[in-house]
Amino acid sequence: MTFRQEPGDLYYWGGRRRLENPILRRKRVISSFDGEKPVYCPWDIRRWILPGNDSYMVEVWQEIAAAHRRDFETSHARQADLSAKAIWHFVVEKIRYINDDKGFDFWQFPQETINLEQGDCEDKSFLVASLLLAAGIPEDRVRVTVGAMHNEKNGQQKAIGHAWPMYRTSRGVWCILETCMKHLPVRGQSGELEAGAPEDVGIENSVFLNADRLARDGRRMQYVPLLCFDNSAVWTVEETWPGLVNAAAELHPEDWSGHDFGSLWTREMDLDSGIPEVDGLFEDAGVDEPADDGTT
Repeated sequence: MTFRQEPGDLYYWGGRRRLENPILRRKRVISSFDGEKPVYCPWDIRRWILPGNDSYMVEVWQEIAAAHRRDFETSHARQADLSAKAIWHFVVEKIRYINDDKGFDFWQFPQETINLEQGDCEDKSFLVASLLLAAGIPEDRVRVTVGAMHNEKNGQQKAIGHAWPMYRTSRGVWCILETCMKHLPVRGQSGELEAGAPEDVGIENSVFLNADRLARDGRRMQYVPLLCFDNSAVWTVEETWPGLVNAAAELHPEDWSGHDFGSLWTREMDLDSGIPEVDGLFEDAGVDEPADDGTT
């Protein structure tokens, strides 16, 4: 196993220990020729994120960039950060969130999600990551993370499987590009984050969501990561110090060294969180960075 050293305050968001043989066996089906029930087809989890030179993803990225040409010409934000916001906006606004209705957690490839114009949390996450790479953003700044979201509702905490794309900004801050929202967050007149349609205010005014802030204890909506991956490798996402996050104890093993990909994915996690409630997601989650970075 190899180790990565890109920690935030709470977690190694870029990955800690590399895991081998990341095969998922119940996320795709093929039809049998005899008309019997469909057959599950195993896939390497890394194949759901397309490489940066994928011709179709590059074509889609160019269309997104063209739609935001004025933003790129007038914004003072750094190119990569503005590209990430344009992609985030495209997936949130154009790809409708929909629950799986196939009787199991079916995972779509990015090309399918674009043409169906719908998908659930992992489908939209794979699309964001693939488009970020197609936009020329380096692989070490792009991840898809799987784990759980703790959601407090009516005084009760509920943990549900979830997937989300992550992007490391030009200033080195890992952010969660949540795809199940209805609109991107913007900074309102009061200074608080709120949902806004970026076509009305310009994508440079949307705000990245700081991963460490979204993962800390005490939030009504709290992200708890388990694994992250790109199209070349899969890693564990461990706390920077054991026991740092109370909520992680329910999902993380006591000793990571004794686990491989299969044992960490023992539940074949169904990743389907529904659309997050804006009030719980946005509270005190924005990235505090200078305006010339395109964030606030």
